[in-house]
Amino acid sequence: MNLSDNFENIAQSNVYGLFMMPVGVFHNPDHTEHKQLILDYIQTLDSETVTSARQSISHGILQLGPSNILDQPELSPIRETISQAILDINANAFAYDLQSPTITDSVLEVHQEGSFLAPHEYANCLYSGIYFINYDREEHSQLKFKRTIASPFYSIIQAPQTTQTAFNLLDTSVPYSEGDIVIFPSNLSHGYESNSHANRITLSFNIPPF
Repeated sequence: MNLSDNFENIAQSNVYGLFMMPVGVFHNPDHTEHKQLILDYIQTLDSETVTSARQSISHGILQLGPSNILDQPELSPIRETISQAILDINANAFAYDLQSPTITDSVLEVHQEGSFLAPHEYANCLYSGIYFINYDREEHSQLKFKRTIASPFYSIIQAPQTTQTAFNLLDTSVPYSEGDIVIFPSNLSHGYESNSHANRITLSFNIPPF
């Protein structure tokens, strides 16, 4: 065996990324039909079914129709697609034993100009998700995820940084477009900053463990 005399090339340290958080993006192949289905549904609503949404953590967001909107029979094709998205992404994420995922807290929302959604999480759920129904990447705010820098016992100390790495990001996003369904762990803090244009339409939902 020949021994290398170039010891400078031998790694002296390794850095590992542990406990990755999965964020999945599912492209809805039937988005054109599903978007029209939702727009038609919105036309049937009256002013009494349009309310301010999640006022404690948001501004300028209107909820269209009732909560658990995916229980509406006319939106069942969208529910089926979202169920498939959950199964596909879960298989490549935490791989929970989800034979037929339950979908709760599904709400249809329109985000007005100047709206925002403060960073937040959900308890007692496996995943949360957002279906981007009417969305322009150039005009509408991007969904962002925030890194937790707090601890139940000790705060995580921050110091000046010389460069940006995958480990020191405080917030980031994933690439997605209109028609995509983004699914992520419910305890991953998420929200968006001030929305510069109106008519950002989304359908958000949670997946409990039962």
